[in-house]
Amino acid sequence: MRQHSDDYPALKLRVEVPKRDYRLGEPVRFVMRLINNSDEEVRLAFPTSQIFDFLIESTDGRISYSWSSDKMFLQVITERELGPEEAIIQEFDWKPPTAGKYRLKGFTVNFRIDGEAIHLEAEPVIFKVYR
Repeated sequence: MRQHSDDYPALKLRVEVPKRDYRLGEPVRFVMRLINNSDEEVRLAFPTSQIFDFLIESTDGRISYSWSSDKMFLQVITERELGPEEAIIQEFDWKPPTAGKYRLKGFTVNFRIDGEAIHLEAEPVIFKVYR
């Protein structure tokens, strides 16, 4: 199974966080984009209605939050077609419970293209939360 965007160059997963410093109580808002970088249409098949997921870790590696852990998703195969340079975009927000330095790890759920299993991970983003 291919795991990083570099392993499957037709697709790129990005996490876009507009700033790196937040005040405690302020939501951390960000966007995840799965972009078709190829010149051809790509058909993706996801096993449920979920496409993206993310983890928030403290910088020592302890998981502070797992987005999908308290969610339910439709148990239906979800097919999406992406033309050249098209993207699947989803906005998220997370309210940090304490001040500290955090690492955001965004990724896709496992999906298939022409029967090949793929799981993409974006570059982690580090941000700080101040009191």
